[in-house]
Amino acid sequence: MEKILETVLGREGGDVQKRVLYDLVAIETREADTLLDFLHYYWSALIGVGSKVPRISDFQVESILQPAAREYTGWIDTTPDDPRYFVIHHDPSLQTPGIGEEYGNVRLLDLPNKMHSNSLVLEFLRCKRWKTPLYHEIDQRIGGIRRHYTRLLLPLANDKGEVTWIFFGFRLISRVSVSS
Repeated sequence: MEKILETVLGREGGDVQKRVLYDLVAIETREADTLLDFLHYYWSALIGVGSKVPRISDFQVESILQPAAREYTGWIDTTPDDPRYFVIHHDPSLQTPGIGEEYGNVRLLDLPNKMHSNSLVLEFLRCKRWKTPLYHEIDQRIGGIRRHYTRLLLPLANDKGEVTWIFFGFRLISRVSVSS
């Protein structure tokens, strides 16, 4: 049974979004045989005895992913104390086809839409502090771009056990579309 843990609705000018946080059990039914199912299984298999989060050095998933699957993954540097300074590395979900460029190596506070930025700050901070994966369905229209997708955040720890990376994967539910 899919359990919704939280639903957040946002509106800023003409931009709108709905972000639904699901219990991780929902991955079994909603993401069966998808990239997100594989990523969750891989992450879970790396949890060592006495640890809650796999180490970054052990998480070598990109070396076994098909090249096409890498277009649906990225990672966030969560080293800074202030989550607004977390840095997104390779996030194809933020790409605006035919209009903008892919965000990469960008701080959350530098994202152009503050509603989106603030949502990401909260989600990434929760993943880091709670040391647990977070699974969302996100339906948004920002800057005339509609995206509807599911996303899995996976916390990863340095050798001291501190979460300093969050790896993520996403699956498009509908194609990205541009409206005037």
